[in-house]
Amino acid sequence: MKHFLLLLMMFSMVFIMNGLCLANEEERYYNELEEAPEQVRTVTGDVAIMGNVGIETSNPDYTLDVEGDINFTGDLYQDGVEFSGNDEGNDNRHSLDASDGDPIDAVYVDGSGNVGIGTTNPEVDLHLSGRFLIDNITDRTRKWQIVAENDTLVFDEWYEDNRMVIREGGNVGIGTKNPEYTLHVDGTIGATNSGQVHRDYVFEPDYKLRSLEDLEGFIKKEKHLPGVVTDPEKAPTVDIISLNGKLLEKIEKLTLYVIKQNKELKVLKEEVSQLKNNPAQ
Repeated sequence: MKHFLLLLMMFSMVFIMNGLCLANEEERYYNELEEAPEQVRTVTGDVAIMGNVGIETSNPDYTLDVEGDINFTGDLYQDGVEFSGNDEGNDNRHSLDASDGDPIDAVYVDGSGNVGIGTTNPEVDLHLSGRFLIDNITDRTRKWQIVAENDTLVFDEWYEDNRMVIREGGNVGIGTKNPEYTLHVDGTIGATNSGQVHRDYVFEPDYKLRSLEDLEGFIKKEKHLPGVVTDPEKAPTVDIISLNGKLLEKIEKLTLYVIKQNKELKVLKEEVSQLKNNPAQ
């Protein structure tokens, strides 16, 4: 019995000593982590962490909370959507796939910062290959789209015919998708302008109306009405308001000429009538 108690005491002492050694080793391990945080620790196998993880922060607010830059090699997914960091050795691109499959590279950023949507070869800051859709902010059921089709740039309402098109040659069509002129409008055109058109001064008593003989001489020489230039080389642009004013002036002058001619015609009729009634004179 004495021998058994002595043996039990020996085993107990060994167990206690081993426990003290393990505790000291664990304390030394954590002391090393605090004293040498620069050392790299490698973990092999799957790791399950329940709770938030903080890197460079002791109070993580998210599942993974990092204060600093992140560099990774490989692909990053969110609910099956892939954020790709490289493509077959091309490190100067980043892309976002629409899904785990087609279409590939729905959004693409090249090494110079150009962004491509629907294309992996953006040529400018923002390069879109496809349709551009705009919602009405007050009525979401109304939508507008811009799309390039063949040789035509189309602006139209969603599911409606072309409202405006620009053809490859530069012709613009409004209400028609086949413009035959620089500006081809199939419909009514309305215009507003603050300009006023007043030409009633020709009816003032002191206005001197040009004689028809003088007017005829001017037209023969200049090949246009006074004040109205229609030659595109002399007048490459036309002010519609000003032109309407000049045309109104010509109509008013023409009215005065007609009135004058009518008075002269009456005088001649009276003279002819008198000659007929008095042939002997």
